Amino acid sequence: MKTKLGFEVLKIVDIPESYLSKGIKRELEGRESFIDTDEDLGEQIFSGDVFEQIACEAEEGGCLSLTKAELNYVGKLAEELGEYELVRITKC
Repeated sequence: MKTKLGFEVLKIVDIPESYLSKGIKRELEGRESFIDTDEDLGEQIFSGDVFEQIACEAEEGGCLSLTKAELNYVGKLAEELGEYELVRITKC
């Protein structure tokens, strides 16, 4: 989508940190594209396909330390959030 002046508009989805297990948060570490400079917030922004990447690594036998339930949840996130360019993990 573009603005009237022709600028690209990115679609971002906010996911509260509380919706993610410790294992999933551990798998997200180091995959950030951006980190909010407001130290009080410290929100992380990831590529929109971050959950798909994690799911693919797991399918390929990557050394992921996720439980089966966590892997299923990652798969659901990958499927549901596929249309977004960015994923922001919020502290609230």
